[in-house]
Amino acid sequence: MAAADQPNGPRASRLAQVIKAKYDAGLLKPYDYVKGYERMNKWMESGRAAPKMDSRQVSPINSPSRGPIGRNGRLSFSVSTPVAAFGKSISPDSRRRILAALAGFRPKFRQIARTLTNVDLVFVEEAMERWMLEYDRAFASIHTPSCIWRRTGEIQKANQEFSNLTGVPASMFRDGQLCVYELMDEDSAVRYWEGYAKIAFDPSQRSMSMSCTLHVPISLTRHRPRHLSATPASQPAKSAASAPPYIPDLALPQSIFSDGASSDAGGSGDEFREIKCCFSVTIRRDAWGVPVAIMGQWIPI
Repeated sequence: MAAADQPNGPRASRLAQVIKAKYDAGLLKPYDYVKGYERMNKWMESGRAAPKMDSRQVSPINSPSRGPIGRNGRLSFSVSTPVAAFGKSISPDSRRRILAALAGFRPKFRQIARTLTNVDLVFVEEAMERWMLEYDRAFASIHTPSCIWRRTGEIQKANQEFSNLTGVPASMFRDGQLCVYELMDEDSAVRYWEGYAKIAFDPSQRSMSMSCTLHVPISLTRHRPRHLSATPASQPAKSAASAPPYIPDLALPQSIFSDGASSDAGGSGDEFREIKCCFSVTIRRDAWGVPVAIMGQWIPI
């Protein structure tokens, strides 16, 4: 009703009233970044982030069961119970460096988060959706491997060039199915979080560049989208062993690819494709100066 019967006024004011009405009706919810930090914590423990969880349901504010979580569920550094290992966990030193980097901007983050309401966070999410539409048009003209993720690392969108570079189907780079740090080797992931922490709340900086080694599990390159996974009844199913090997994009220099098997302590036996790249990051912040969307571009070397 609010959308159909809008009062006179500027477009921005009318849009704000519609969003407020949808929030009051329970149709809009802030994005729950707590689950993103919990995912990252599980990745540090096991070498793989947990499967995607529904992050549209906001967590209770200051819930005692979740440990030291920032107001409005926007930051968490709690240590959860160890989960079953899916791969090789990162080293204790790397874990300490990542946690120290995130803790470095915690005071500034808390100062801003205390002033925000859930309605404010809904408007931030609405801005995020607008940026995604903008990047749809940008990706159509950018031929550099690129993707966009949230500040907690969940990839929301990637162009076809990034899919060609990694060998991972483009359908996997949607709605947070993968995290950007899952696709990096340990050293690159640590340096990314340390670099990000330095510029995250610095209004005079919004970008950084570094070398990066993509560390892509070959199991991801063999993934088939769910709507293609069903085998027609008229054709016999093929075993995983008979699946054809991944052939990288021939437009890319073949010297950048190197395959190797990891000898995980957990015994997972997964294999990885390593791709050495130059890596640049650009941060987009909300009206309060908090990083929301991060765009990364990779140039293979």
